[in-house]
Amino acid sequence: MKYAPPLPNTICPDYNVHWQEDVAYLMQQLRRFIRHGDRVLLCFQTQGPGSLCQCLEQALQSLGAVPLLWGPDFRWKTLLRQAFAYRATAVFGSGSALAALAKMASATGTPLRIRNALLCSDTGNRALERAIGHRLDCVVWTCYPVGQTGTVAAFSCSAKQGLHLRESRFDAKIINPDHNQAISGEIGQLVLTDRQTGAVLETREHGRLLSHPCPCGCSQIRISPAYRSADRVQTIRRLEEQLQNANSILDYQVRQTHYGLELEVVTFSGMLSPKLPACAKRVVRNWDPERDVPLRTDG
Repeated sequence: MKYAPPLPNTICPDYNVHWQEDVAYLMQQLRRFIRHGDRVLLCFQTQGPGSLCQCLEQALQSLGAVPLLWGPDFRWKTLLRQAFAYRATAVFGSGSALAALAKMASATGTPLRIRNALLCSDTGNRALERAIGHRLDCVVWTCYPVGQTGTVAAFSCSAKQGLHLRESRFDAKIINPDHNQAISGEIGQLVLTDRQTGAVLETREHGRLLSHPCPCGCSQIRISPAYRSADRVQTIRRLEEQLQNANSILDYQVRQTHYGLELEVVTFSGMLSPKLPACAKRVVRNWDPERDVPLRTDG
């Protein structure tokens, strides 16, 4: 995604205004499922100023919830231990973090008390949502963040039929394979325009825009994901989704190099792994709880 986050407030006078609007938007969305006193584990490695983690932390505090941060030890086993020790009732994080937490809890038989999970990821991976919800026995919500900033462009609802666009901040359009703007319901590449900064976000997402009312009653435009198998980037993403959804795989790294695909996979010992594609370089090893940290940062 091409996006330049706002400059620090010493240079950009509107930074604080935008930040407070982002926090207010998240509060509006989160109060649908977060209650006063909820203990929420924020499963992000990027936690600094202006980050999504910090924005969520402020929104949760304003709602009377108790935000808890992963770390400072970012081993996978620490994430599982904190979710259990803190008695977290909700977890927020990237697809890789929440999938790993759910798989570790299942593989180790660790009982967690999670009721809600917020998947801060792309415009939708229904298989991943279902897998996380099943393994953690919780309701999974989804939001679409702009890079690793505190700005969120869309949020799911209880109907789980796409993500509602934040129309007060963003305009959305779909560009079809002919590089023209698609009509409503046609599949193509999602492009967002930030009304406040004028920035054009050329995402890697493919989907369609739905303008008819959602079953939840909201009339905001919805972003519904779709995939084009002929697209090489989408083909790699399909591989990543296969790895992310596999019960036996804790973590992975996929790289496209000049020599071909390079793949590193961390598995749970004793579990059957899925068939992996031919690669220029492939490393498959068992999870070492004392050593392994995420192969990707908030990916």
